[in-house]
Amino acid sequence: MSFFDLFKPPKTIQERVKEMQKSLNQESRNMDRQILKMQLEEKKLKIEAKKLAKQNNVECVRMLAKQIINTRKTSNRLFRTKAQINSVVMQLNLQVSQINMTKSLQKSGQIMKMMNSLCKVPIISGIMH
Repeated sequence: MSFFDLFKPPKTIQERVKEMQKSLNQESRNMDRQILKMQLEEKKLKIEAKKLAKQNNVECVRMLAKQIINTRKTSNRLFRTKAQINSVVMQLNLQVSQINMTKSLQKSGQIMKMMNSLCKVPIISGIMH
């Protein structure tokens, strides 16, 4: 935060939410890249394990199998984390829409109050009779 930031008007809720969503979407794309790297690494390990299995190298195949399992676990964790990030983004959207709905209901309440003050019920009922 610089000195000049003190004189800027405070950010609105929509601006802050937009920044948060931008950073969360960026993080989600980073996780997609990491997941893709893990899947490629898993494919390479499978190919290498098959080659070593043909050569009857049991110890190396076991080590590669453990690495394959670890890469699968890591990619599953990344999928779960990405799902949680998407959930947070949807919750942010829900909160913003609820705030907007509250504001619109407040405005309509104020308009109804002004209309009631303009319309005198006893006078209108007298005219109706």
